[in-house]
Amino acid sequence: MIRKMTCIVCPRGCEMDVEYEKNTFIGVTNNFCRKGEGYARDEIISPKRIITSTVKVIDGDLIMLPVKTNQPVNKEKIFDIMKKIYQVTVNAPVNINDILFTNIDGDGANLLATSSTINISNDTSNTY
Repeated sequence: MIRKMTCIVCPRGCEMDVEYEKNTFIGVTNNFCRKGEGYARDEIISPKRIITSTVKVIDGDLIMLPVKTNQPVNKEKIFDIMKKIYQVTVNAPVNINDILFTNIDGDGANLLATSSTINISNDTSNTY
């Protein structure tokens, strides 16, 4: 089988033709560099994605905190990981890059804060 695929490794965005049989990578054409071949192989054999989402914050200046996995996770695990993320609630303060959930995918990926939030429950500067 041949699948058309756009490489996302670099800004060039090569439109590649990837030949495969079931989950076996055979080859790729129309890629500009070797990075495209590696990307195509990974997409056919074991596609992975970085997950981005938000989690609830208690007593923070943000209601929701943006988060992401620190490494790509197997695409087939995304829905299970999202179920875990929906259950995460953090207490402010939280700093950018704090680990909020260790090994969220069972393969070593951690869930990280991608922003910071401060605790406002003890903030008296805005009381009138």
